[in-house]
Amino acid sequence: MKMKTGLALSGGGARGAAHIGVLKVLHEHDIRFDSIAGTSAGALIGAMYAATEDPAWVEDRFRTFLTSKAFNQMGTGRMVSSTDSNSVFGQMARKFKNNLVFAISLRRDSIIKRERLEEAFRYLVPVSTFEELKIPLFVTATELETMTPRIYSEGDLIEAIVRSSSIPGYVQPTRDSGEIIVDGNAVLPIPIQPLKDHADFCIAVDITRKTSEPMKRVNIYEIVMRANQATYENLVNYVNTEADFVIRPHVKNLHWSSFSEVEGLMEKGMSAANEIIDDLLKLLEEKSSWNYKAKQWFGQNN
Repeated sequence: MKMKTGLALSGGGARGAAHIGVLKVLHEHDIRFDSIAGTSAGALIGAMYAATEDPAWVEDRFRTFLTSKAFNQMGTGRMVSSTDSNSVFGQMARKFKNNLVFAISLRRDSIIKRERLEEAFRYLVPVSTFEELKIPLFVTATELETMTPRIYSEGDLIEAIVRSSSIPGYVQPTRDSGEIIVDGNAVLPIPIQPLKDHADFCIAVDITRKTSEPMKRVNIYEIVMRANQATYENLVNYVNTEADFVIRPHVKNLHWSSFSEVEGLMEKGMSAANEIIDDLLKLLEEKSSWNYKAKQWFGQNN
């Protein structure tokens, strides 16, 4: 019996472009998947690939999207400031902006409506239901009240990806039967868990944001943000231990809205996959051989 291979794609907004580079290399080496799980950007790229099994199509469609009206309406370009934060005027502008954002955040639950995300995903994904996919897909989201995961695998595919990609504070959350549902990154940054009952071998692609620089200032804001990042990175490291193999593109500390870096991110995904492809192929061959012998033995003794 053939060994079943699963692929877990983490969230990361624009960093999701690195997933495309990884998929291209794996596809070139005839590595195919029996199931895929995705969180946020990973859910989107996972759906595009699961619908077509063609990473070249995914790459072309993603590039086209970046020049589309659907992308412009998302307003992600306003999230990364180009202001020189070290100048006096830069510091004044940042303080004014922070105060304004804080005042707005007390009255609103998001910056953009979820419909903007839905429009973008309908542009990117060529099918509308899970049942139309060529590869089974599991999409994760977070229920905020109970702080527990929600996993979708049937029905409305676009709705599931919207829920999985609703970045807290930026995209309007989904309210459903008393639940408040946001980005799956909060509880399952690397969605390996949904694959456990469906795959013998799980490959994870980790594009989560990494702390790479010392704190610039030791103040309340920096301390709180650093502590939160420490919690998140340790959660990611723990979850990664559930995978049989992890690919880590060098995305460093890029913000989720850094869509101007997409070309470089695709290259980083390809580079990371090429660096480990020999080890991965060898391990897949070993596991496949062991899996076949084990199932043959158990079959003879049942």
